[in-house]
Amino acid sequence: MENIIENSIMCGGDIVARALELLATMVQILEENSAESLSDCQADYLSSTLSDLRCIRFDVSWLIPCVEKAVKQYKSKPLLDSLNNLSQLISQVKERKAILLDEVAILREEENKLMDVTVKVSKTIPFSGEVKFDELVGSGLTYVFDYQPVTLVEVLGTCCFSRFFFFRWRSKIWIVFLVMYSMNQTKLLTISSRSPPMCMCILT
Repeated sequence: MENIIENSIMCGGDIVARALELLATMVQILEENSAESLSDCQADYLSSTLSDLRCIRFDVSWLIPCVEKAVKQYKSKPLLDSLNNLSQLISQVKERKAILLDEVAILREEENKLMDVTVKVSKTIPFSGEVKFDELVGSGLTYVFDYQPVTLVEVLGTCCFSRFFFFRWRSKIWIVFLVMYSMNQTKLLTISSRSPPMCMCILT
């Protein structure tokens, strides 16, 4: 103990005793705490007390590295907390990435299955592309679209029926009547209860 106060400018017993108490408190704080558990008051106490002891020329050179390291680590605590948070976020991202990769693999497999089914279904269709009804009904019919509404009463009042055809299109049923006008012109009219565009087929 004489080595610590050997070069001190304080000679009073009470002052030296108080300084030694402060030094003992510093050592206790360093032993009982780490950089994570060190509080603001304790960090300030270590810095200010070390400065005071050096001012009265106490030989605390052996204590300086410990105090400086503890205070420096304490000041870096926010950065350490940020690093810990970043590490946790990285772990969460990796977990989510693994889950998403598994889901992508499942979706890719489902896509391949659907493509296979699509190919099989396409092969069962006897024809594809635009359906030409003039080839199905007769080569002498030419189709002309007419958006003029024609009622069933008007048709019945001006014509007689020769024959009729049924065409189904999605959820609608189009009833096609082949009618004979008195002017010796044969026309094919389409009448629908759901009012689709009128399709007129003129016999050439």
